[in-house]
Amino acid sequence: MDSTQSKPGFPKFVKAGFIAALSAAVLSNIYNLIYTAITGIDVSAFVNIASITMASFATILAGTLVYFGLTRVTAKADMIFIIGAAALTILSLMAPLSPTLPDGSATPSGFAALTIPMHFIAGLACILVLPRMSRG
Repeated sequence: MDSTQSKPGFPKFVKAGFIAALSAAVLSNIYNLIYTAITGIDVSAFVNIASITMASFATILAGTLVYFGLTRVTAKADMIFIIGAAALTILSLMAPLSPTLPDGSATPSGFAALTIPMHFIAGLACILVLPRMSRG
């Protein structure tokens, strides 16, 4: 039996990526609403439903493409992907911890407490959902 025939096709990976991204977007948006309601801190000029959803989908679908490629070139795709996704999640925390935003303005009060959990939500969605749903 040809080993390439036993590998799931690209549509299955895309479906898994879409589910992971949708899950991350929904959870992050819920967290945003709860955080804003509890703290009264509103940074909706920077962090809002559209930006959260776009960031969740862009990063997780990019991760989906990387994971798909890894499954085509190595038997250790799961391990490499999980380690890489965890490392990138941790590295992504540099952005919310920065004293300035990409546009040069000062980071608003409460920005890190709002956005850091969202980075972990997206990273965990990638790590937990993609390998299970795309190969299982």
